[in-house]
Amino acid sequence: MRILFILAILLTSCLLGKAQELKTKKQQNEAFTELFQVDKKTRQRNGSFLKLSSQNNDTLVIGQYASDSVSGIWTYYDLKNEPYLKYDHTNDSCLWVSELASKPDTFPIRIKKNFGFAQLQRPPLYIGFRKELDVRFASQLKAPVEIMKKGESLTGMATFVVTRYGKISEIETGKIENKQLKAEVDRIFNAFAGNWLPGIYNGQKVDTKLYVFFQIDPAGVEFTKSDKPYISTIGISYFGITETKVMQTKVVRTTGQPLFRGVPSGTIPRGF
Repeated sequence: MRILFILAILLTSCLLGKAQELKTKKQQNEAFTELFQVDKKTRQRNGSFLKLSSQNNDTLVIGQYASDSVSGIWTYYDLKNEPYLKYDHTNDSCLWVSELASKPDTFPIRIKKNFGFAQLQRPPLYIGFRKELDVRFASQLKAPVEIMKKGESLTGMATFVVTRYGKISEIETGKIENKQLKAEVDRIFNAFAGNWLPGIYNGQKVDTKLYVFFQIDPAGVEFTKSDKPYISTIGISYFGITETKVMQTKVVRTTGQPLFRGVPSGTIPRGF
């Protein structure tokens, strides 16, 4: 019902926007479906924007554009279809964060030049839907074909810092020994744009270090679990491979809980 209501709003907005020469467009890939309006003359985005999960049509983002720029209040959702964060992009201000997402917890923060652990009043949060970076890794990461051909497992670790200014910095992928996996992780990091709400310690914004653990295994191997809020695990289970097809599924885990599940695919090449 939520989706139908949102689509009805978009349709109504489109009809009202005819005087402004607006039309609704749709873009879709394996992970996301986007519905948005564009000005027919300028081809710029104007009006309503909606992002859904392509797997289950859950709402991920609701917002609006003005002259091809994000505008006004945007609502971001968690992966249970519940509101997670509201942000006023016009005034560059966070209006609300869910209690679950903003609860105090221990993270590594920069103390002078080094990192040490401290309990944050609020963890660093991406201004997007809940666990967006993790989901993008899970949906875009390609497993090396040679690993799947041999039936082997592969692991690696990357780290990055969310600065007190709300930017990603100091991306480190040197601990990923497989060159192909490292290149994939670098590619996804480099393509990931956007701002963060920095971690808060003693009322001050701080630099916070986050970890991403990658695990690629044959189907049936149990994924590593972590109860640390600053560690995310991106798991890929592969089922088989032919010369043209790869079957695999993906799971994102943070603090040991599955957050994103793909379905086995026998039609989309996944390896490289």
